[in-house]
Amino acid sequence: MTYQLKLLTTALFSVLMLRKQLSLCQWLSLCILFSGIAVVQLQSQSAPVAVVKQNATLGLAAVIAACVMSGFAGVYYEKLLKHTAPSIYLRNIQLGVIGIVFGLFTAFYNDGGQVGYCFLVMNL
Repeated sequence: MTYQLKLLTTALFSVLMLRKQLSLCQWLSLCILFSGIAVVQLQSQSAPVAVVKQNATLGLAAVIAACVMSGFAGVYYEKLLKHTAPSIYLRNIQLGVIGIVFGLFTAFYNDGGQVGYCFLVMNL
């Protein structure tokens, strides 16, 4: 269901941010695609395979948040590339540096002792 919801959110953000026009047939197709996959997902979950305690509301909220963020990120990046002066190479370098900073912060926050030990061993 994740990819189909991502398609729908990406289409919504394209219309809102890039001022794209979608025909009635395209909107109908997106809604049918999303509905069909949602029905299939619900049917496959009705057959219990194993008893596992899950929070369906939390899972659905996580999937929706991931799809909205992914759709927004894709459309925002397209807008950056089409409506700003710097080249795609400069944009990729900027995004890479930001990704490295966040990745290092997360690594040190989650596994600071182990990461520090690896740097210590590599420098000896």
